[in-house]
Amino acid sequence: MAEKNLLHGASSIPEREAAMAVALAWTDAAFHAKLLANPREALADVGHIVPADVRVNVVEDGPEDVYFVIPRKPAGLRILSSENTVMAGSGSSSSSGKCSHKCQSE
Repeated sequence: MAEKNLLHGASSIPEREAAMAVALAWTDAAFHAKLLANPREALADVGHIVPADVRVNVVEDGPEDVYFVIPRKPAGLRILSSENTVMAGSGSSSSSGKCSHKCQSE
């Protein structure tokens, strides 16, 4: 069975290593500080080597925080009109129950 990957981006992190990093951040103040200050080195400590050309951004979630991440535009995706923009992952649909997005692959 293939291992799931979390924290997708230019370099995804296998679920086991991501879970280990979170658990250590919750239980080890020194690792928590290192993860915030030097995430590349901290992730290497749990077995994940981040490629040198990949930026790593670590943010700490708080009770009043909301994070909005703009994913990369999929290759070949075109938006056909400004009135019908892509709402990736929103599940948005028209009142008819049909998708209201006007996107197509090239």
